[in-house]
Amino acid sequence: MITVPQIVSEIVNDSPYLTDGLSRGLINISALARELRPQVETTLMKRVSQAAVVMALKRYEPHNHTSLQQKHPREYFSDLSIKSDLSAFTVRNTPKVSEQIAALQEEGWRGQTAFITTTKGVWDSTIVISNSLLPALRKNLGNANYTYEYDNIAAITLRFHDDHHETVGLIQYPLQLLAWRGISLYQIATTMDEVNFIMAQTDVERGFQALKQLIE
Repeated sequence: MITVPQIVSEIVNDSPYLTDGLSRGLINISALARELRPQVETTLMKRVSQAAVVMALKRYEPHNHTSLQQKHPREYFSDLSIKSDLSAFTVRNTPKVSEQIAALQEEGWRGQTAFITTTKGVWDSTIVISNSLLPALRKNLGNANYTYEYDNIAAITLRFHDDHHETVGLIQYPLQLLAWRGISLYQIATTMDEVNFIMAQTDVERGFQALKQLIE
């Protein structure tokens, strides 16, 4: 016969966020018990006291050994850097635009200090570039159909250590740190080993202060 602790354990193990929050003591047990109680009662098909759910949460032992409770988040990040004086443009996708973006990328990658990222979606593409590449943008995409244009933006780049790829929920930490400080993001651009947070230039100092604890 299934028990309240078994149900609670299954619910928590299905969520890396709950698993990590409980292991770090960051979650209010009573409040979580109130949220989980209806789900527990549905599974058991009978009424369950909140005290029983609280007790099950207090006795919970995590089983997901790949989740973040095994390390502090800072152990997954290796470097933090800022690129300022950037602009961002979103254009409608067409075969011609794809060729124009490829030509822009080729020019941008010649300059080792220039910043350029491109993200192609289903309907449009976003380009974030150093302002030094604006002449190249105008040359290659002068007739493109722009839907958004932003200037005075910056990028904070966070690099990962090599062993991060199978870590569940890793990206939540920098995003939480930025959200707690009320920092809005224009875009997130990633590779396998880094993540770039694109934000207003006015927010970059607060963003850097928020994220630097991940590498200290």
